[in-house]
Amino acid sequence: MGNEQSHRINVWLQRQISIFRKHHNSDELRKDYKLMTIENNSLLWEDYLAAKTLRVLTKQQPFLKKTVWEFDLPETCKESLYKLYIDTVADLMQFSQKELEYFSKTLEINVEEIKNYLINNGFRLTFNGIGSRKLSYLKIASGYKGGYESDAMKVFDNPSLLTEFNIDRPTLDTDWLDKYYKCYLKVKGENLLQNELKNTKFKIRDGSLKLGPYQDFIAAETDFWNTYSGYCTKHEWEKEVGLTKIPKHATDLKQLTNDQLLSMKKESIRAAISIFRRLTVIGNTSIGAFLEAEDDEKLNICENINDDSLQLLLILFVEISIYFEHLLQDLKEKYEIDNDTDRRVLYGIINPWLREQIEAYRKSHKDDDIRTAYEKAVIERPDLVWIKFLREQAIQYACQKHPCLLTHVDDTNLDEIIKTTLQLYDIIQVSDIMQHTDKEYYDMFNDDYISVNSIEDLLKSYGLKLYSDGVVTYQDLLPY
Repeated sequence: MGNEQSHRINVWLQRQISIFRKHHNSDELRKDYKLMTIENNSLLWEDYLAAKTLRVLTKQQPFLKKTVWEFDLPETCKESLYKLYIDTVADLMQFSQKELEYFSKTLEINVEEIKNYLINNGFRLTFNGIGSRKLSYLKIASGYKGGYESDAMKVFDNPSLLTEFNIDRPTLDTDWLDKYYKCYLKVKGENLLQNELKNTKFKIRDGSLKLGPYQDFIAAETDFWNTYSGYCTKHEWEKEVGLTKIPKHATDLKQLTNDQLLSMKKESIRAAISIFRRLTVIGNTSIGAFLEAEDDEKLNICENINDDSLQLLLILFVEISIYFEHLLQDLKEKYEIDNDTDRRVLYGIINPWLREQIEAYRKSHKDDDIRTAYEKAVIERPDLVWIKFLREQAIQYACQKHPCLLTHVDDTNLDEIIKTTLQLYDIIQVSDIMQHTDKEYYDMFNDDYISVNSIEDLLKSYGLKLYSDGVVTYQDLLPY
């Protein structure tokens, strides 16, 4: 396609600038331009005039501000116009009829429909002009500091952008979303959530408002969807992605399989993209540059955004990915811990405290009574083996004698970091603390004696002690 006017601004905007200048003093405009270039030294005189003109025009004729997604045209046509970097009617008016006819060979654009839509609203396309300069109305409206020129020339220079993945033009198209996710957001090993890690669970205290290792991810998801809904309402936009179901309580987490965590993340990304495709720039950064950036860089970009609700939405978009990766790592570690526990059961290495409780339980109960209780338990839990039944009964018996064993770790005065680490190992109550030896705690806390001493001091306050053993032992939990 020839660029017969590539050095000149488009015909429609030239005409509007001429009309604007007839009604404004040139000296005053020059003074204003000089002030503007102090903050935006990339601003050309011609673009300054065009921006001033468009600001006045859009106030006088608000139809020009209508976004491409609000056009009364077929969805396929709107998607096609969007690929041409047309975000508003003001952008569309800068394309000539000849340009649209040229791109209609590649895209689903019905030029007659577009002409009729504009005529019905009091506007007409210019006929001639190929490859002329165009300005982005959204860049002008946002006060973008990098110049106002539209990126539409990219598709004139490289038409393959219209049919291939283009990071600058985020869409809800499945192929685009899949490509973006795979290239920029996919975490190594996340597919494990759909198989090996699907049913790996952390034990969470019933009724607790704290969701343990899930807390940060769930909180970010909840805040994101609330912010997304509020942002759409504020701008009177249709919510294009439905609210996903988010666990609120420990009981909800019991029903959750970990493949749902991956689905939640992906659904949030779809919702964010539904907003991003309405933005040309974020602060002083192009939308494509933001989407390509690493998490830390994205957060730095967010610091320069004046719109509080958009800033929060973007921060939460980043946090969801960060917390998802942390949670995935925690689940991987939990999976390894569980497998290691299974090996310990196989080798029959029971920790010293639990061994003592089993002995105490069997001394205080008749063997026939224990057997009868086991036979009743098996009716409800057919897979319950004898040794596991004994361990559970022994712990429950110990808790009856020493109620302090039922104290939840969350209710102790241990440091929050220690509590978080204990939770990763399913240490929820003092009875769980008792089933780990000093060696295991030193391994758990990377030989940090201060953390181990804190645990010892806690146990002493209950009249208990930390057991010492040179081997890694097996632990048992009260029924989940």
